[in-house]
Amino acid sequence: MINLAQLKEQEQLNRELIEQSLQFIDLSLEMYEPQSKQMNYDSNKQAPQRQQTSMFDSKA
Repeated sequence: MINLAQLKEQEQLNRELIEQSLQFIDLSLEMYEPQSKQMNYDSNKQAPQRQQTSMFDSKA
């Protein structure tokens, strides 16, 4: 029969495995995301230029 201490130990192991799995998924997703070169204002206090990308053709 499984006692309470064994259940707690198994639960802790499962939590650690889930945490590692989530970290791996997060890292994998980060590799697929395009990296922005600049997220902050530059030294001239201007907002960074964003490239216009859209899934829809606005000229249609």
